[in-house]
Amino acid sequence: MKYKLHTKQKKLFADTYTPVGLYLKLRDRFPNSILLESSDYHGSDNSFSFICCQPIATIKVENGTVTEAFPDETVVKTVITKNISIPGMIKSFVEKFEVDKSDLKFITNGLFGYTSYDSVKYFEDVEINSTK
Repeated sequence: MKYKLHTKQKKLFADTYTPVGLYLKLRDRFPNSILLESSDYHGSDNSFSFICCQPIATIKVENGTVTEAFPDETVVKTVITKNISIPGMIKSFVEKFEVDKSDLKFITNGLFGYTSYDSVKYFEDVEINSTK
């Protein structure tokens, strides 16, 4: 099943609001919100901020299990084994969504979130000693 997504965006004058100020007003009202900002210090033409609120779907890797939650409230849990590819599961998760095309010069759809240090073991061929 493909889930259809439509992204809304609003352009604001930077002299009246800041991304951090807006995020601080939204974070208490919307749990699991995040603020993502570009780190390009070479010019303002490529500097964008994304404030993400109310996730419509999630994929989480935690305690040896991948949990996928979808807009129709379907939840799929997969125990991680040697045969499971986490990057492959993320790719498969993203492919379950159909998004609007956009001519804007910034990302208007996609997977927004973060990965932690502990996730390195799922993306690289390294051993992480979590006891240190």
